[in-house]
Amino acid sequence: MFDSIVFPTDGKRASERACEHALDLAEVHDADLHVVNVVERAAVEVVSAVEEDGRSEEEVEEDLEREGWRAVDDVADRARERGVTVDSAVIQGDPEVEIAGYAEDVDADVIVMGTEERADEYRDILGSVTERVLRRSSIPVLVVKT
Repeated sequence: MFDSIVFPTDGKRASERACEHALDLAEVHDADLHVVNVVERAAVEVVSAVEEDGRSEEEVEEDLEREGWRAVDDVADRARERGVTVDSAVIQGDPEVEIAGYAEDVDADVIVMGTEERADEYRDILGSVTERVLRRSSIPVLVVKT
């Protein structure tokens, strides 16, 4: 049923639980797993403005890319240990746009994403990447709650 699975990760708690589901699906269906991390431009700007360590936006962006590669490489290593074919990428842009576009580009059958319970005020102000991907993507999205 699934030949190609996209798993976006930021390496945080919500992604961890979803990771197991993505790995299980890929293993059971002998599907290719595409692990992706998106470095959000807005995050680069916010971190640069808030932190007082004098790092430039370029340095913050490089740090976030390194963190992204750590997250995707961790999942890729786990996938290989289970015999799952895996591709990984770190890309820049708006997460919901990039995740949905990446899934279309690799002809994914499903996107597996984690989500955390958040206060209503938080969701009202910032929303959720998972929610925005659900709205944007024409590809089915499997949401794993933390």
